[in-house]
Amino acid sequence: MNRRTKLLFSQLGALALITILIFACNAPQPIVGKWRTDAPTSLLFEYLEDGSVMLVEHSHKFVVFHYKIIDADSLQLYDGMGRLREYDFRISGDTLTFYDNLATGKIVLQHHRAELNED
Repeated sequence: MNRRTKLLFSQLGALALITILIFACNAPQPIVGKWRTDAPTSLLFEYLEDGSVMLVEHSHKFVVFHYKIIDADSLQLYDGMGRLREYDFRISGDTLTFYDNLATGKIVLQHHRAELNED
């Protein structure tokens, strides 16, 4: 293999790596979407890619939280007053579970994935 071919392969490899990193960084968080709490409240929340959490009531949406994903299983929630809560979370099938601490297994809240057209 000559020098020119090696250079071409290294440039193609670098381009492929950059492309993968760009798509990985732009991939939506698994939490993005609509989630409903259990009865009796049955509240519908929509987690947006921009970190907003909307409460959906009929055709109205209200920002109630902002979130920040810390790592694969932890997030921070900020309420309208700027108070911070940190939770571990896990998505299993259509269930989003928030834990006080994943290691202890104490469940704080559960949501279930809502239908796309559900409002």
